[in-house]
Amino acid sequence: MLRLMAGSTLLALAGGRARVAELRKIERLIKEARVHPKIAQRIDFISRALMGTKYQGHTLIGGAKRAEEMVLRDDAFDCVTYCEVVLAAAIGRDLGE
Repeated sequence: MLRLMAGSTLLALAGGRARVAELRKIERLIKEARVHPKIAQRIDFISRALMGTKYQGHTLIGGAKRAEEMVLRDDAFDCVTYCEVVLAAAIGRDLGE
């Protein structure tokens, strides 16, 4: 899932070098979190590392009058997307998962 997010982000947005750097950060966090045997420990480790990332509300696209679009960001989160990225990174064994 994260690899899909990574590829879509890189294709969809300009400034690919900045995007690649952020994705490397998430990939690095996944690898570093592996030393923690419990998922709660990995969630704590990854969420602390991502603290300070810019908050941006209304990052999702779609609703009652507009079709939903898959939005993949790593430069800013709202409270839901922050939790989703942290959980996916804590569960995944690599960027591909």
